[in-house]
Amino acid sequence: MLSASNRLLAALVLLVVTGVLAYFEFLAPDELSSALAATLKKGQQCFAAQDYACSKESANAVLKMDAGNKTAIELHAASERKIELKTARATAEACFAEQRFDCVLEQTGAMLKLEPTDEFALNLAATAREQQARADLKTADNLKRYQENMARAEKCFINGDYDCTMRHAKQALTFKPGETEAETLFQKASYAQGRQQEGMTRAKKVLEQGQACFKQKNYSCAIAKSESALEFVPNFKDAIQLKQDAQQEVAKLKQSIQIK
Repeated sequence: MLSASNRLLAALVLLVVTGVLAYFEFLAPDELSSALAATLKKGQQCFAAQDYACSKESANAVLKMDAGNKTAIELHAASERKIELKTARATAEACFAEQRFDCVLEQTGAMLKLEPTDEFALNLAATAREQQARADLKTADNLKRYQENMARAEKCFINGDYDCTMRHAKQALTFKPGETEAETLFQKASYAQGRQQEGMTRAKKVLEQGQACFKQKNYSCAIAKSESALEFVPNFKDAIQLKQDAQQEVAKLKQSIQIK
């Protein structure tokens, strides 16, 4: 038989166990319900304040305690949708500022899949389409002007008019900045012009010698010097004229000798 003290101890243990069981059976469910309600309320308040990260976090907390809670499931889904909308909107605005209209249309399209009546997305998409159409027209016009100027520049280069070449190549670059074709032609014309100027300097020096020969009636020398000048600068008018004048004088001399 148990002693009196042992019977008292057993009674106390039984009382404690009964109290614990009673707590979990009657009091714990009430505290859990209160915690769920409080967390849901906080989440709903966050959602109303457009703090969707907070509302999503609250919904997650509820679902950890009650995985089938419909209100929490709906709050979680709504919060995720709002976060996606907010992210897409920020990206669309950044793309619009950079005039990347394809990106704007992509992001507003994503927004409208989530919220078909989103007024911001509808308006921004319409504006982006309008701006894209204008940009396309400008691009087409710029291409046309670029091609026109390049055609003129190339014609001038063939004709040896390097000032004209560089002028039109530079103008072409205003319509297509950084275009390698125009930059290369400009550089070629600049180099050719430098060579041309150097050749002209030499041609003029030789021509002066030829003119001195002409004054001294040394026409063969004048002809030789004019031809040398033409090697430096083909179609050099002054050299051509000197050669013609010297040849005419030679012809006159030959004629006068024959008459005699």
